[in-house]
Amino acid sequence: MLAPFDPRCHHRTMTSSFFAPKKLALSLAIASLLPISTLATPAIARAVDLESGGGFLFDIQDDFGGYLSNGSVDAYDGCYYLDVGGTRYSPSGSGTLSPDGRTVTLPTATIAGVTVQRVIYVPATGGDWARYLEVLDNPGATDVTTTVRISGNLGSDGGTRLIATSSGDATLEVRDSWFSTDDTDGTLDPSLAHLFQAGPDSGAPVSVRTIGLATDNLDWTFDVVVPAGGRAVVMTFVIQTMTQALAQAEAVRLVDLPDDAFVGMEDYETDIVNFPPRTILTDCTGARVGARCDDGLFCTRRDRCTDTGSCVGSGDPCDDGNACTVDTCLEATDACRNETTPDRCIIGGECVANGVVHPAYPCLYCDPARSTRDWSALEPGTSCGEGSCSGGRLIAEATCSMTGVCLRAAPERCAIGYCEDAVSCASMCADGDCPGDSYCAPSGACELPRANGSSCTEEEQCQDGQCVDGICCSEACTETCRSCIVPGHVGTCTDVPAMTDPDRECVGGFCDGSGSCGTGDGGTLADAAVVPDAGARDDAGALDAAVVIDASLTIDAAIAPPDDGGGCSAGTSRSRGALGLFVMLGLALGFARRRARG
Repeated sequence: MLAPFDPRCHHRTMTSSFFAPKKLALSLAIASLLPISTLATPAIARAVDLESGGGFLFDIQDDFGGYLSNGSVDAYDGCYYLDVGGTRYSPSGSGTLSPDGRTVTLPTATIAGVTVQRVIYVPATGGDWARYLEVLDNPGATDVTTTVRISGNLGSDGGTRLIATSSGDATLEVRDSWFSTDDTDGTLDPSLAHLFQAGPDSGAPVSVRTIGLATDNLDWTFDVVVPAGGRAVVMTFVIQTMTQALAQAEAVRLVDLPDDAFVGMEDYETDIVNFPPRTILTDCTGARVGARCDDGLFCTRRDRCTDTGSCVGSGDPCDDGNACTVDTCLEATDACRNETTPDRCIIGGECVANGVVHPAYPCLYCDPARSTRDWSALEPGTSCGEGSCSGGRLIAEATCSMTGVCLRAAPERCAIGYCEDAVSCASMCADGDCPGDSYCAPSGACELPRANGSSCTEEEQCQDGQCVDGICCSEACTETCRSCIVPGHVGTCTDVPAMTDPDRECVGGFCDGSGSCGTGDGGTLADAAVVPDAGARDDAGALDAAVVIDASLTIDAAIAPPDDGGGCSAGTSRSRGALGLFVMLGLALGFARRRARG
């Protein structure tokens, strides 16, 4: 089941062992794109795991420049690396953790003529984000201009999509303050937002020079002037949330630099270059348009000075980005009221209407009467997938189980091997109905033609269209002394072995083994002594009635031979009668032997 995303489901052991090989490979792949001179030998990373109030993990690799390895549930594949002047920030040693356990300060490294340090803060409550400070100190006597680059790879991989930008379009540009990314809303990897500047019209000293998102690789650069003996700080906010709406709402909130965004900033606030000075005016008289101000109202946000000299706010500070709640701002009490809308489910931070079926699991749906925080199972037996019939195989309709799983029986072959339509089997075929090489048999079933040597009753059953002697044969096999049932050659028309005559075609002789009748002593029989092959017959068949004996072989019983005293006579009629009797006795004995064998 595709479960709604929950950051609390991440497991430290899984993060370190399951994802580590993938992350390391991707990190090295990213590093391989940089010039060799920019790379430092990576130490074995030691993670400082800080969790936000919402349970999102920020696993800071403090032995390798403070990048995030995985985040929560594969949010990142090594992200937010720092390069200064084209060289990767990778200080020696480990960072230090503040007494409250919320800020990691990494060691310094000298790069491109400046001293570089990273300071990373994650709030315990109030937001699911981390704040990166890239602190550049110039100990020299002249200003140093250098490039600050932030880059990395996202865990959403090839599924990464640009969801929104601060300018409201779907194109990432240098005028944007933030952009959000995700693969699938509310599931899989967390929804992310990346806040990198206040914008070119904000009054900040520095704006991004380049910015890009290529599939799941992001980067942006600043050209920063670090004054002699002074400091410049680049500030970035990285956000993990359950849904895309929440990620965008947090980015919009943080771009206004609320008080919680400045916790622990005492030593760095006045040196930030990509956001304007944190000055809040109560009077916009003479102030520049867009300057931060306070209109004195709780129920407005993004208060800015206008060209008329007024302080005007916009937006609703009570909007929680959740469509399942009715948000009300109470100016009288400086409070927000967020009430859940009836008949809806809040699943993974996303609002789901009553009765809506899970987009990937058709046996789960929103039923507020059973649960307002998770999917409920549909009634067992509910259809969750249509049946189908194709190629003589029937796939039954799928139905829901008691546990909300869509089950489908294994495909079954149609009884007659033929589909009636796209969803059912046919009960009886007709000519032309059967698929492929099969044919419609008299039984009403589609059958494949039988191989030679198989039993048959009609020609269409056989692959070669010849049913001979009850056997599918390679040819008609009507020639004398040839058969399709010769042992060892069943199904192939073959010469009958010598000295045999299974179909009784040779009257007064036998088959000679080469497809002709013979006398058995090398002679040949006259045509009158050959009966055309009509197939094997038993002794009661028509073949017996058709037996013809040579007319010259007769028994003359009416003429008594003269007695020569020796009991013998040389009379022609007698001797010819004896020969006829011998032939008839021989045929009788042959028939008897055949019956005995049969």
